[in-house]
Amino acid sequence: MSRSFISILFLYLPISHGDITKMMIMYGTLTGKSEEAVLLPKTNCTQLCLDEMECIAASWTTDNICLLYKVVLAYNQSDHVITIEQSSSDTNGIVAVKTSLSSDICPSLEDNIYGSVPTKRMLNNRYVNYNWKKTSNGWMMKQCSAAIISRNTTFHLCLKPYSFARDENLASGLNHSEAIKFCETKNKTLLGLDRMVEITVPTNLPEVLEIIANNGFVFWLGGRGSDCENGECKTIWTDGWSIWNSTVKTEIINPCLAVANRTFVARECNEKLEGALCAWDFSEF
Repeated sequence: MSRSFISILFLYLPISHGDITKMMIMYGTLTGKSEEAVLLPKTNCTQLCLDEMECIAASWTTDNICLLYKVVLAYNQSDHVITIEQSSSDTNGIVAVKTSLSSDICPSLEDNIYGSVPTKRMLNNRYVNYNWKKTSNGWMMKQCSAAIISRNTTFHLCLKPYSFARDENLASGLNHSEAIKFCETKNKTLLGLDRMVEITVPTNLPEVLEIIANNGFVFWLGGRGSDCENGECKTIWTDGWSIWNSTVKTEIINPCLAVANRTFVARECNEKLEGALCAWDFSEF
């Protein structure tokens, strides 16, 4: 057994298919955006992450600093790459990673690490599946800022509404084509909708509600309207991940689609709007 691997703690939790939540504990360092820092002894640090539903990993240093990490960060944070670098002694500290496996399986240090946790920043508070990818000397994954939506049990999108008013260079707004390019500069895609309820995720975030209250901003979505007749257009929402068809009431011919007052609306594609809803595929990292 590698000296970098110490032990596994486990606790039965109500996860589907008979899986249980386990903590892999190893020598090493963890870099990423932590949510919480507390003074705790090593064993208590690991147990705290195990007990906290949204915690995916914890790191402990020899001066008893315990750092906890989550999949989803606050809206005002940036997306982060979080990495684990293994070592052969506890000189740099201890790392504990939460994983979900059946009771008769021990995780391997040679494989990717898979886990599943609930998050409040997700549609219906469902579980988000995550994957630590193996590197030459540890593992890595991404943390998502703002919110996650799940289009099936294994496909998750990290989404974030952007307010152009916060950037003086964009204060006059962007049209639909410009919003697409803006999302691309963030390594994201202008989000279409798989179903109407997806709008409730970003627009119910406390930080976004504050932006809406202060600026009343309308943000672009991916998709177009066509076949307009008698004040109604067929719409195709598309973002490259899925396609959803619906209708929207409008007198605009072949409009683009946006969110205003927490519902979707049709707008002239060249109109300058105040924001965009961008996303990236959390499942593929």
